[in-house]
Amino acid sequence: SAAPVETPAPTPSPSPKPSFEEAELEGDWYGYWEMISCTGAWAELENCYWDCCAQINENDVLWLWDVDVDKATGLASLEISRDVESGSISGGWFMNNNQGYDQWRVEMREDDCGMLLVVRGNYVSEQHGNFSFVIYLRPWGDEWPEDSRPDGYDSFYLPKVEANEPMPDSFD
Repeated sequence: SAAPVETPAPTPSPSPKPSFEEAELEGDWYGYWEMISCTGAWAELENCYWDCCAQINENDVLWLWDVDVDKATGLASLEISRDVESGSISGGWFMNNNQGYDQWRVEMREDDCGMLLVVRGNYVSEQHGNFSFVIYLRPWGDEWPEDSRPDGYDSFYLPKVEANEPMPDSFD
């Protein structure tokens, strides 16, 4: 009789990353947003960034506030439309301006710290100038890589997360 053939055990394949369309976005998020390609009155804010918090509801509406604007007032309200790979903004406003949202994009990235949601868009104002913005968000409670942490990560975020506190409505 022939000797048994030894075959290596199958290697489990990593679980596939959920598609953007299927990803669970509802909940609390923390991160920062930055201004780039600034013109006019915004030019002096080139490459400036601010910590921010966001909530995404069951209808995929992202409500954003930052260190200067509390949750009640809001910095942005963005309606996310999804497809398999990414999303777009189908409505809403950023800093009380609703121009050009049809060009804004949303993407989900996965890294060693988990999910990162990235929103890219442009603020257009004939009166004051224009800028591009990028919003980086992770679920509230998730760790951030050391090289890309928001400014208030150690002083604002970590103490609240370690104390198991809910995401606050302002940065006061």
